[in-house]
Order: sequence, then structure tokens, then C-alpha cells
Amino acid sequence: MSKALMKTRAAAFPSPEYRPATPRFTKPQKYDIMISYSHHDRDLCFRIYNRLLEHKFRIWIDKENMHGLQTNAMADAIEASAFVIICMSDDYFNSEYCEQEAKYAKRCKRKLIPLIMTKDFHPSGWLGFLTVDLKYINFSKYEFDKAVGMLLDEIEMYRQWMIEKWFKAE
Repeated sequence: MSKALMKTRAAAFPSPEYRPATPRFTKPQKYDIMISYSHHDRDLCFRIYNRLLEHKFRIWIDKENMHGLQTNAMADAIEASAFVIICMSDDYFNSEYCEQEAKYAKRCKRKLIPLIMTKDFHPSGWLGFLTVDLKYINFSKYEFDKAVGMLLDEIEMYRQWMIEKWFKAE
């Protein structure tokens, strides 16, 4: 880090008590996947959830439409998951809770897997920015089993990449 950048940082955060809190990124992986979705897309999301369970994934999904203080449970689920599946639709895009979940997952450096849930949905704004470099799996374009296969391939590809990266670091 350059001296100028270090000075700027020191000015912005002069002492530890003024530094912003950092999420606990190193929480043990209790879940393989956290599914972030709008409750308007519940039926398709639960079909995906059930199919992933058949493949023995450990999954956290909000079954009770949590709000308020319960968002701590969602944050804990993100922190304790390797992947966060983002079930994108207009309802997802317009939900403040969904936006918070997706942005927090990105901040926690979780592998985001964006799914397009509804026909003619194109991510824009905050959601387009968050997912611009990611491969979308379009559940409205492909037959359900094919889309699930694509999702499983994406998860496996990233798992292999993580294993290779881990062994290189050894």
C-alpha cells in the first residue's frame, strides 16, 4: 500500500473504535447453500430447494418469511454458507430485504449463483451491478431438470476451483 493511501486510510479511520465493523467471514460452513428469494417466487424456489436436498446439500432457506430482528438469522446463514443462490425476479429486485441479503453475501465474499426466475427478467440497477460478471441460470428459459443440471454443474465447477486453489496455497 502506498504511503499516500496509508495516510488517507489513517485519516479516515484514525483509531480502531472508528473503524467500521467487519462481518465474520470465517464462520464454519454449516451450510453448503443459502437460498435468497422473494416470497412471490416461493413455489419455484422450493422446487429448486427440494431438488438440491435430493443431492444431499445442506441448505438454509427462509421458510417463515422472516423480517426485522430475524434478519440476524439470515446474516448468520450467509456467513455460514459457501454459496448463495440469488433467485432474481422483479419482486426480488424490488425487495429491500432481498437487496440487503444479496449485498451482504457479496460483502462476505460468498460465491453468488444468480438464477433468473421469471420470463423477460433482466437484472438492472443494484442487482445488475452485483451480478454483472456472473453466469445466470435461466429457469424461465430452460426446462426445470435442465436448469437444475446447469445449477449443479455451476456448483461443482466452483467447488473444484476452490479445491485447486486450496491445494495451490498449501
